[in-house]
Amino acid sequence: MAISRRNFLGLSAAGALFPHQLLALSPEEASRRKFLFIYCRGGWDTTYCFAPEFDNNIIDMEVDSTAAEAGGIAFVDHETRPSVRAFFERYGASTAVINGIEVRSIAHEKAQQLMFTGAASPGYDDWPTVIGHFGESSLQLPHVNVSGPTYAANFQDAVVRLGSAGQLSTLLNGTSITEGTIPVTLPGAAIQTLEDQFVLNRALSGSRGFDESYSSVLSHLNEFGSISSQIDLVASGSLKERVSTVLDCFELGLSRCGIVQYDGLQDLGWDTHGGNEIQGWHYEELFDALIATVESLQQRVGPTGQSLSEDVCVVVFSEMGRHPKINSHRGKDHWTFTSAMLFGSGVSGGRVVGGYDDMFYGMPVDLATGDLYSEGSRLSDKHFGATLLALAGVDWQEYSGGMQPINGIIRP
Repeated sequence: MAISRRNFLGLSAAGALFPHQLLALSPEEASRRKFLFIYCRGGWDTTYCFAPEFDNNIIDMEVDSTAAEAGGIAFVDHETRPSVRAFFERYGASTAVINGIEVRSIAHEKAQQLMFTGAASPGYDDWPTVIGHFGESSLQLPHVNVSGPTYAANFQDAVVRLGSAGQLSTLLNGTSITEGTIPVTLPGAAIQTLEDQFVLNRALSGSRGFDESYSSVLSHLNEFGSISSQIDLVASGSLKERVSTVLDCFELGLSRCGIVQYDGLQDLGWDTHGGNEIQGWHYEELFDALIATVESLQQRVGPTGQSLSEDVCVVVFSEMGRHPKINSHRGKDHWTFTSAMLFGSGVSGGRVVGGYDDMFYGMPVDLATGDLYSEGSRLSDKHFGATLLALAGVDWQEYSGGMQPINGIIRP
């Protein structure tokens, strides 16, 4: 099936992100849903965007910021962040914010692992890898890692890293050999035979259950090699450029998941133990890129022949939050409670789920409705992961430790 690239569909930028959202999606449609993960590493300050906690005396809110609401989303507004307001005004009705997710760690590496896998120990796959694994078996890059972490214990063959310096691209076009600085001797016939057998064994025993012949494996490789010339496989550039690479893979039918790590304006990082005002700069650039992402999704056509905006769920998150009080360096230290944002396909938008109590801890939620409920569940990284798996049509009970999804933000 021919793919029409960048076909403008005439969708209004000020209208609903996904105008079909009142329609129920079948399990088959859920299994085809694609996911773009944008990971803000370092621990963002939720009080600069998602948590307008102006009535809480223990929280140092940003000077001159105010509480605002748009598209059903309560958020923190500031004159230096027009893109945040613009995003919620245009797309809040298609967006869900989850507040008060507990990650049970203030160490970056451990908190990151928890938010990605729901587990503190090794041996678990992250949510994008699991979702990619359960995509269509014909996908050549089930989960494409443009930048950021990946935890792949059981489904390694679902993950393809582009490489920070575009290593995948050089492997495909052969320049890794011809332009390398290390002398290379091409293999003789005997070694070539061993390599062929190795590739065949890997293809037949992969965790995705391939039973293809070696010639079929080569066919897939050759096909991808020809398609790869249509996309930029270098994992560098701005956040918008790296997101565009993932959307290229979606548009060409290569991938189900993709991840991009965002380290803030000029890569200054979100770990603001000093100079907490940097958080505001990061949020403004992030939301400017998110607006561009929505516009690009609306303009692109996927393999199904419809706009990618019909098929893609965008997940924006960090591994932790920041302490409610400003420290002696005018920054904020680590905090075990954080927020996340989902928008697009399958998301019941226009609402905020969860919240923060007087101690800035997460508040319990009725998972069925998403409403605050004193006898409900306190949200954790596993609830976050289970929600993503449910949106993907994956058995969340098996891969989230039995923790239930937040059904209140999943469109029925």
